[in-house]
Amino acid sequence: MKSKSPLYYWDASLFIDLVQKVPEHYEVLNHIIGQAKTKEVRIVTSHITLTEVYKPHSEFEQLLDAHEALLTDLFENDYIILRTADRNVCTKAREIRRYHHLPTADALHVATALL
Repeated sequence: MKSKSPLYYWDASLFIDLVQKVPEHYEVLNHIIGQAKTKEVRIVTSHITLTEVYKPHSEFEQLLDAHEALLTDLFENDYIILRTADRNVCTKAREIRRYHHLPTADALHVATALL
């Protein structure tokens, strides 16, 4: 039986904002993490997020070692549901790219959230 708890889809930027404690987002993101720990909500992301949290040639490139450790620990929790970009997800992402002209990673995130 599927869980009835609300589902939140997070892309890499939300995980980065959480570990960097970005003032505009941290309180809300931390609250959602608290809810996920008690199974009030579910947080879903794609496996590609594990790579995307490192953004070369941007302000995120120099993630502190502490942030890297926090991200690694965060993704190990069972309240973070990692979904694979399987054939169905990739086919849906191709359709999304075709009709909405999104970059590949964004289309994969949208497809993962939809399926």
